[in-house]
Amino acid sequence: MPAVFISRQPLVNRQSKIIANRLTLHCCEGASGSDAVAMLDSLADQWPQGEKQVFLNLSGAPLDAALLASPAPANTTLEIPASA
Repeated sequence: MPAVFISRQPLVNRQSKIIANRLTLHCCEGASGSDAVAMLDSLADQWPQGEKQVFLNLSGAPLDAALLASPAPANTTLEIPASA
């Protein structure tokens, strides 16, 4: 079964206050963009809400139509690698 993991990196300002979060998708064992979308959809109830921005980094996931077509929560910005 393909595996998709997320790692979290808090983004802090000069006063060491968390101002945003960066979530990076890591796809293992041949996981596709559809597998990543299914995993993200399963996290809808736990998705960080509020005023803090969430940057979703796709560097660890295959960039395909399924991933780009899925609706992202309002406080989410997709980070797409320049090489894509």
